[in-house]
Amino acid sequence: MIGVAGVNDAFHVQPLPRRRRRRVRVVPAMATSATVDPGTITIDTALADGRVRTITIHSTRPHTISRVFVGRSVEEVPAQVERLYSLCGRSHGLAAARAAAAAFGRPINPARRSSDTIGLAAERIAETLRGTVLGGLTVHPATIDPAIAGPLREGLSAARTLIMHGLSNGKHSGEQSHALVDRLAESLDKLGFPTSRESAPEANSPVGRLLQEAEGETAFLARSPDMLTDSDDLDVIETLRVEGEGFAAAPGLPGRVAETGAYARHWQRTAMAPTALAARLCARLLDIAECLDLLKQAVGGGLPPEADPIRAERIGPGEAFAALESPRGRLYHLVQTNELRDVVRYAILAPTEWNFHARGPLVEALCGAEVGVGAEARRRISRLVAAFDPCVSFEVRLSEAGHA
Repeated sequence: MIGVAGVNDAFHVQPLPRRRRRRVRVVPAMATSATVDPGTITIDTALADGRVRTITIHSTRPHTISRVFVGRSVEEVPAQVERLYSLCGRSHGLAAARAAAAAFGRPINPARRSSDTIGLAAERIAETLRGTVLGGLTVHPATIDPAIAGPLREGLSAARTLIMHGLSNGKHSGEQSHALVDRLAESLDKLGFPTSRESAPEANSPVGRLLQEAEGETAFLARSPDMLTDSDDLDVIETLRVEGEGFAAAPGLPGRVAETGAYARHWQRTAMAPTALAARLCARLLDIAECLDLLKQAVGGGLPPEADPIRAERIGPGEAFAALESPRGRLYHLVQTNELRDVVRYAILAPTEWNFHARGPLVEALCGAEVGVGAEARRRISRLVAAFDPCVSFEVRLSEAGHA
């Protein structure tokens, strides 16, 4: 889901007539499809005496998808990128739109900022809700209790409708948005998600039971993440400009093991969690509560005039970047255009590439963990991988260290 493309990479040139001059329009050889194969991640883990000795991460995630945008009008990219990404599509669409606006110095009015906040916060809730309930964190993920399925379906429906309202650029109905936020909050409450950052899930709720399971997982040590924040944006973008696809596929900052996502955002408030897995789950609960609060402010007109969940800056003629906190962490889009507003270079750096780097935070969290053997080891490792919330499917493969 990442990549950088230049105008000469796998494209053909087709001259198009224009009234006063001829314009050369670069058309990608690969057409934009409805979605893209997201690939998979494989975690090869070598064990010795029930303890993790080495981890190797293999990824088949596509690294050149942004080549499809080269030669297209920059105005077309936001809608196209949103269709391409089946997960976090709204986050990608917003990043693309804001990068394009910044490249040409177009201001963002308060109504647009409010709509963008609604769309982004609703998507963060929807993805975190789905990933927490269905994403492999539980010991027994086989079936979903009907008592859980109903509120889950209602919550996801409300969140997705709010995402669509976010597409209206400030033209949505305030009354309807209020009703949707209330419906979303009610569904979250039924599942046991705290609806404020000061509350905690009830012990007998679905989320409360999930938290109790996580508190019983003692194989992994809690760690303070090396947070990827907005203070890193300029370094990240400059390296992305210079190193291109190599950096987009395996990003790293000197001397850092950077992590992004809910745990990186909220880990300081999870200190009371007794285990590493419980701390990561608590961070998700805090993230949902924060996003619900953002939604309430946005639909109620309570956002400060300068509030904006997206950072977008022009860095050269026709060139700009946008960065935002997507459901799984900090997402970057970089665009460069020509005088005709056609894309000549595009880059996307997704959060999964930080967390699942070959020397990244997942590897750091797994190394040395006492996980047992066989099915028990696979289950424990899989739950921790799920807690890092990859945006693609994954497989855990085990071997003995002497045969790795």
